[in-house]
Amino acid sequence: MGELISINEIGYKFIIRAAYHRKVTNSKDELEQICLIAVQHNTLNRHFIHPFSEFVLLLKKQSYSSMKNRAETVVRFLNFILKNNNKYKLKTFSDLDVRHGTDYINNLVYNKRTISYRKTEENNLTKFYYFLACKNLLNLVNKDDFKFIMNNENKHPKTQYLESFFPEAEHSSRKRTNRHLHTMESELLVLFLETAKVVTPRIALGVYFQVMGGLRASEVCNCTRTGNTLYGMYGEFGVDVRLQNQNFSKKPQRNATHVKKPRMQSIEVFHDYLPKLYKKHIENYLPSDGTLALFADRNGQAMTFRNYVYYFGKLKEAFIKNLEKSLNPKLQAYAITLKAIKWGTHIGRGIFSNIVSEITQSPIITKIKRGDSNIKSQEPYMENTATRKRQSAEALDKMYEEGYRLLKGDNNLD
Repeated sequence: MGELISINEIGYKFIIRAAYHRKVTNSKDELEQICLIAVQHNTLNRHFIHPFSEFVLLLKKQSYSSMKNRAETVVRFLNFILKNNNKYKLKTFSDLDVRHGTDYINNLVYNKRTISYRKTEENNLTKFYYFLACKNLLNLVNKDDFKFIMNNENKHPKTQYLESFFPEAEHSSRKRTNRHLHTMESELLVLFLETAKVVTPRIALGVYFQVMGGLRASEVCNCTRTGNTLYGMYGEFGVDVRLQNQNFSKKPQRNATHVKKPRMQSIEVFHDYLPKLYKKHIENYLPSDGTLALFADRNGQAMTFRNYVYYFGKLKEAFIKNLEKSLNPKLQAYAITLKAIKWGTHIGRGIFSNIVSEITQSPIITKIKRGDSNIKSQEPYMENTATRKRQSAEALDKMYEEGYRLLKGDNNLD
């Protein structure tokens, strides 16, 4: 386990490999996904599983994402050592000491990684060093060099955790902003949807589902072409989307790609966007991989979470550029805000929450419409009446008119 494989050859690197193994539970033979560490030769495109995988497999009773998180830290650290070995002159991993781990963590600070990210890496790396020390694989470190600390929380029974093995690692003195934008002004919604129609038509319907139905990006990727209830031609009066895990992709997926809560989710009607987007989408983006996925990538495969995030990134970039080149000072100011603060696909859910909250003035109804609560247990509070629907339609029509005036009032916008 200790030797570095051809460390002076830059063609080698550490990678992560997913695998499956059979286990018997309740007399049933099941496949369980595990995460492994491998060494790959870039030129020959060959790899072999490295014994360091044992450290990752200590978590095999936990989720795959927990194993992957640990494996990613180890792989990043080992590749960092390989890349910088001209300075370290290591011949085997047995010569690793505290300096190498400290350099790696300091490098994260220099590259402006967030505090939470650095702490996770530091914690995983401390456990990795302890694992190697317990197996007597480190020449300069032994298990007695590590210190366990009792947690300070009022928990019973008391638990211990490993203190960082890299106390000399630098801590960023510069306060970094971790603020995330969770919504945007409703008057920008028309321009946002119009930009999606032009720049990213493949996910335009998904973006609409998010801002008018509160769907998460992962839930958009799990939508199917069947099982939805359309009211009127192509959803002219609304759509109820069935959300459940479809497992379209055969590749290992992150937990972030799953439906958090299986349900039927209602999509609100905003002007005539829904029927137009729905009709155009089902006519132009039919998957060719044999699945019933509603959203497909340019290769005809069911769209993955990563695909969706990629397209959303293109939409975000184009949207901000449109605002920046606007002749309207108000839109230019919005561009500065949207460029300065982090935001991503989850903003759609925030926009929807704000819209529902403004219309209903009820936190309970907002939660239900978002899919946060048990709908059946909250039916008495739904107020799903003709009056409520009329109020929603009137409010959304007004929102569209304001956004349309803003859009048409600036001739410099595409």
